[in-house]
Parts: sequence; C-alpha cells; structure tokens
Amino acid sequence: MEILNIRVDATTKVELGQFAFTFIQGNTQHHLVSINPEAVVRAQHDPSFAHALQHASLALTDGFGIQLAAKLLKLPPPVRLTGVECVQYLCSLAATHGWNVYLFGGRGDTAERAAHRLRQQFPGLYIHGDEGIPEKEQGTRNKEQNIEEVIKRIRLFKTQILFVALGQPKQELWIAEHLSRMPSVKIAMGVGGAFDFLAGNVARAPNFIRAMGLEWLWRLILQPWRIFRIINATVRFMFLIATKSRK
Repeated sequence: MEILNIRVDATTKVELGQFAFTFIQGNTQHHLVSINPEAVVRAQHDPSFAHALQHASLALTDGFGIQLAAKLLKLPPPVRLTGVECVQYLCSLAATHGWNVYLFGGRGDTAERAAHRLRQQFPGLYIHGDEGIPEKEQGTRNKEQNIEEVIKRIRLFKTQILFVALGQPKQELWIAEHLSRMPSVKIAMGVGGAFDFLAGNVARAPNFIRAMGLEWLWRLILQPWRIFRIINATVRFMFLIATKSRK
C-alpha cells in the first residue's frame, strides 16, 4: 500500500525473519527502510530520499502515526516494527545462524556500546560497532577518506547485516550510494536513534505509553531539542493525511 505516495509494506516480524533467511542465502543485496511519519513528510519535498524509500526491498512500518494514517485512509493496518525491534530480532537470528552484524553510526562510542550489550543479550553473536562519520569534517577530502575507511572495515569484517544510524535521510542515502561497494552485505538498514536505546543512552517509553501511540511525547520529554522534528511527525503529517482523506 501507499501513504502519500510512499510505499509501506505490511510485513510482520515472522515474515521479516523469513525474508532475512532468503536475503542472506541469496546473491543480491537488499536495502530495508523504516517508514515513519517524519520520513513520509520529508519525502514529499526530497526526491532523492523518496527514490531511496521507493526502491527499498522492504518498507517497514515504524511509527504509530503510520498505523493511524492507514486507518484514516481506509487501508489495511500495517504491523509496527520499530528500528530497535528490527535490530534485536535480526541479531537474535544472526547469533543462532552465524551471520556477521555491523553497527555503523551514532555519536561517539554509542555503536560500540550497543554492540557490547547485544553481544550480552545474544551469546555467540559476531558483531562490531563503529562510530559515525563526524558532522564537521576538515574538508571534503578528509570526509571521503573517512567513508573509504568505513567501507574497508565493513568489507574486512565480512559483514552480512549492516545497521546504519546516521539519521534520516542521511542513512538511507548513504546506503543507497555505497551498498554495492560492500558485496558481502546482504541486508542493510537505516535505524535512526536505535543505537541510543540499545546502548542505554535513552530509555524506551514504557509499554503502556507505546501502546497508546504516545512514544513521541516520551521522546520529547527526554529530548526537547527534537520538537521541530516531532511537529513534522505529528501536526504536519496529520494535516497532509486529513487533506488526502477528504479528496
């Protein structure tokens, strides 16, 4: 189905696992994306980002707002799979079946600490955490060198599942541009702030808050600097949906 011209797949966790087995055993590479209200709003005026979303192998539902929009537009209700849940579930499968997992992105040593905690949670998991590329580079040449070094490390690790946390749309565009240069990677997915939760930097909302679709309010309380992003993901998104539903 589509919400504001952006594809959303009604993929369940069980189906995600089935896809993962097929993808890992195959000869092609697959880009998985998380569709949340903020991504849908951004894609309306960012053609490169919209293209990356539309050409992904799977477009998973991440956000209560997507479920609500589907209901208002009289579309089949998609199952919500957050970035954190996807990372944990695919890491559980990786630990069982010996797949190599690489975490790239986040601030400072967040990816490394997230990898450490995932290793504790899933014994036998072969995983590595690598910090993100600094936002402020000393010239384009240094930035390009850092990207080359990251790609080299991902290749040397013989990565099969790559999680990238650079924030939207940067992570999706980075994967779209560089995935073909990392042939061992069969599954690549942008997971936004998932590393912060996995590393313990930010506490996840209690289950009852998530069930009510108020996780955005929880994050606003903990991270007030996100207010403009949350406005996009709530007020602006619902305005666009309401306009669409009246047509």
